[in-house]
Amino acid sequence: SEGAACVILASEDKAREITDTPIWLTGIGMGTDWGMLGYRKKLEEFQSSISAAQAAYRMAGISNPRKEIDVAELHDAFTGTEILNYEDVDFCKPGEGGRLIDEGVVELDGDLPVNTSGGLIGCGHAVGATGVMQTIEIVMQLKEQCGRRQVKNAKRGLIQSMGGTSNAWTICIVLERKD
Repeated sequence: SEGAACVILASEDKAREITDTPIWLTGIGMGTDWGMLGYRKKLEEFQSSISAAQAAYRMAGISNPRKEIDVAELHDAFTGTEILNYEDVDFCKPGEGGRLIDEGVVELDGDLPVNTSGGLIGCGHAVGATGVMQTIEIVMQLKEQCGRRQVKNAKRGLIQSMGGTSNAWTICIVLERKD
């Protein structure tokens, strides 16, 4: 796959100078874990994602992500990974990720739309650019620039990007639009 993406990070003053609709980074967290299944404590979770999400939520002042996040872009390079990530970022309890799909929660018109961009698979998974691509989607959602895939009244979004071969890393970022 091929791709490129970029974002501009700026101080609060500079952000207000260059745009009328700044999006604020209010939480960020990072975690690491074993990528190789034989070393992980549980096969059905990525501790790196759990740690990263908890740190980002703490920084952003989020206590109930299922209710306080309006839209999310989660790592879905493999279908099963997206479902595990629902659980790891605390959108549901362990073992209940599949129910979010069955109940339509993560659909565009659901209570918590996930991967409105089409996800990594839908966007070609340009490995080095995917985390930034996810960030761009959330920024566009918060700026109400997504046309037919726009989530109504989205004010807070979550990005969860991960990777690794023999180890796993995850970064979670909370972005917000403050009217």
